[in-house]
Amino acid sequence: MWAVGLAAMMRPPFAPSARMAWCRLMKTATWRCLRRPRSAATWLGTYDKAGTFNTSPWAEAWAEWCKWTLSRAFVMPIFWGYFRTPALERNMDRVMADLRGFEALCATALAARQGADWLGGDRLSLGDVWFAHVLYRYFTLDLERQPPEGLADYYEACCARPAYRTHVMVPYAELAA
Repeated sequence: MWAVGLAAMMRPPFAPSARMAWCRLMKTATWRCLRRPRSAATWLGTYDKAGTFNTSPWAEAWAEWCKWTLSRAFVMPIFWGYFRTPALERNMDRVMADLRGFEALCATALAARQGADWLGGDRLSLGDVWFAHVLYRYFTLDLERQPPEGLADYYEACCARPAYRTHVMVPYAELAA
């Protein structure tokens, strides 16, 4: 709704002052983003009095990688390409190729853990949240999987967490094509 009002303000007689206000708004928003690039991790750290979450820069870097690389490699090409697409319209060769690519990305993440329990080290991080939320669907879709070494153990560690079972391991049959 505010966008309609803003568009109307961009026409005379309000145009000059509205454009200046818009520039100030964008400058402020950009400055806040630059000033607080780890806002989600900072927010978690604020409310996590027990120190459960790892909010280090290393953990935050994994969160960004898992969000922009790993999750995107699964959700649209595999989950939507297979589960959300009607059976007659599926390109199974493409889905399986994307699945192998996703598994290679999982292997990269697992190798970087270097024996730690979680991606960011000894404590759960946002990277683990982004990584683990797709694993439930990965392990429950009716596809021929070739999980990299350690992925099943990592998934079992996620499943052992009550919050994961409550908020991630939910039925998704209603999303089927």
